[in-house]
Amino acid sequence: MTHTRTLARLDRYNKLRPLLRSYRSIFRHQLIGSSVTLPAGIPRPGKMLRVLIIGAYLGKRENTAAHLAGRFASAQGVDVTQAWASIGGKSSDPTLAAVTRIEIDGGIPKFPLMNRLLAGFDLREFDYVIVSDDDIVVPHGFLESFLALQQHLGFALAQPARTPTSCGSKQITVRERGLLGRSTRFVEIGPVFSVAASAFGLLFPFDESNAMGWGYDYHWPVLLDGHGLGIGVIDHTPVDHSIRPLANAYSGELAAQDMRNYLARQPHLDKREAEVTLQRYALP
Repeated sequence: MTHTRTLARLDRYNKLRPLLRSYRSIFRHQLIGSSVTLPAGIPRPGKMLRVLIIGAYLGKRENTAAHLAGRFASAQGVDVTQAWASIGGKSSDPTLAAVTRIEIDGGIPKFPLMNRLLAGFDLREFDYVIVSDDDIVVPHGFLESFLALQQHLGFALAQPARTPTSCGSKQITVRERGLLGRSTRFVEIGPVFSVAASAFGLLFPFDESNAMGWGYDYHWPVLLDGHGLGIGVIDHTPVDHSIRPLANAYSGELAAQDMRNYLARQPHLDKREAEVTLQRYALP
């Protein structure tokens, strides 16, 4: 049994939850203090990449949006534009407050809100769009290394792998050591994913009939494959997703019903077809 599956099973026992939170906190803070760099032998992008990062944060709940805004703003060799939406209160952190474009009390699900943020920009000005949740942590150097590897591996849609201590991860999204990344048939809708310009017209705007986006990740592989575009997971730049349980800020039951309705009218893969690794790319 994998480390990830063991943690997921232990999460079910209430008495163990404080211990598991402490265990995850140790590894989360280790990642925050660490750095990642582009491996030797991997070429840097031939030009400065232009990236738009959009996301939403819950102002009244524990979040890491200020950490993320700061890390993204400090990226080297990348032209970064950030646009965040605050739900329930704007951050007092100056870096995050400066890039908070929308303030709402609530009532707007994730992907309609992402569409509102996207509508404020001419996407022709960007090479990549990253959609981020507010409950992950990343190491120093994450953004520039992740984007360089996404470009190097030719993924139109990519996500960073998750650490083994992250909450509720699908096994295909968990980091495999010794790899740059993997070509897959699955990139999850959260907590963070990146879309290259070649796929903007296919994925944007998001389908608002499926407002929380569950099931996008089973339709997207079919859509992108039909246009000859690859997707994958970047293992060299893992993120931690462990500060909050999954789907605890909205109704999972409603999101699941929207997913069923959405997939009933869209070509898609089933779970067994989707969560497959096609090719592994070893570290040089």
